[in-house]
Amino acid sequence: MKTIKFAEDFPKLDNDVFSTIRGKNYRIKQLTWHLIKSPTKEFKAMLINRVVVRLGELPDSVLLKDTNTSTLAEAMDVLRKFYPGLEEIHKVTLLWFARPGAEVGESGIGPFVIGTAGL
Repeated sequence: MKTIKFAEDFPKLDNDVFSTIRGKNYRIKQLTWHLIKSPTKEFKAMLINRVVVRLGELPDSVLLKDTNTSTLAEAMDVLRKFYPGLEEIHKVTLLWFARPGAEVGESGIGPFVIGTAGL
């Protein structure tokens, strides 16, 4: 099980489903459990989606929520702490995680709920 580290206790880590933006070459397997670790929190979550995209193509709402900021300039400042020189044209990896029991979307037969198998 891979450990995904967060330098701060971002509010998003309290959500059942949350994202994190990482460098473009961030390798990680989807639909597997990972240990999420911040300065004061530690829990398991499943990686439910991984996509490589240009930073400038991310919806503003995702970027602002992910970085816990209210402007794009602030969001870029937060990201540049971890990735100096990062620009909107650069590719990043957007990871979406879900805690056990999280409802993550609709399927043809109803909501998809993350189970606890493999924990």
